[in-house]
Amino acid sequence: MSGHFGTFYYDEKAGYLVTACRLKHTVILAVLKRRAFWILTSFHLSVSFGLRSGFHQCLQEGDPWNIGWHSISVISTMTIFFEVFYTNECWKRYNFLYAQTRQMLRTTLDFITELRLLVGRISKKHLRLSARYLLSSVMIFFYEMDDVIKD
Repeated sequence: MSGHFGTFYYDEKAGYLVTACRLKHTVILAVLKRRAFWILTSFHLSVSFGLRSGFHQCLQEGDPWNIGWHSISVISTMTIFFEVFYTNECWKRYNFLYAQTRQMLRTTLDFITELRLLVGRISKKHLRLSARYLLSSVMIFFYEMDDVIKD
């Protein structure tokens, strides 16, 4: 059954290749829209083409701009270490945020359940109003998470 989940249409019957090649609702379109991406890509392509075609002369040993293979291996090793370290830190932050979000939603539903048990028979209007206020505040919290708070 196809349906809307979140803010975009998702077809769960689509194949793996079709899903993997979809560009809509991905970061790829946001990257392709940036001017800096195209400037850096064109610079990279022009330097690569220039070096391969012989237009630019390759740097020889002793040139001030030449970087030896030993230096490149050290830089590559450090880059890989920091990428793995940063990815691990991002994963830890994501797991922490996910756990806190789940705990907040769980606490909200527990409160509404307890309120229903304590107040439900006495005043259903107060129960409904309290649940609406609580759920509204949680929804506003999630809605405003990405906005800058302006006082």
